[in-house]
Amino acid sequence: MIGGTYAYILCHRGLVVVDLSNPVRPGISAEVGAKFLNDPRGLAVQFRYAFVVDSEGLKVFDITHLDHRAIQ
Repeated sequence: MIGGTYAYILCHRGLVVVDLSNPVRPGISAEVGAKFLNDPRGLAVQFRYAFVVDSEGLKVFDITHLDHRAIQ
């Protein structure tokens, strides 16, 4: 999912946020790791929140300032 200049990607590592402000050199801005997400399955971004559904239910993350943070 793309929101602003960021791509929000669900994978086996959890939620990975990729900064696309320089499309020639995209970079990982943040990661929300397995400690908070267990088998993530769905994602929606609305304003300043990411709503992630995993095997435990719905999780809500404030994505306002995720630059260069790893939430493990």
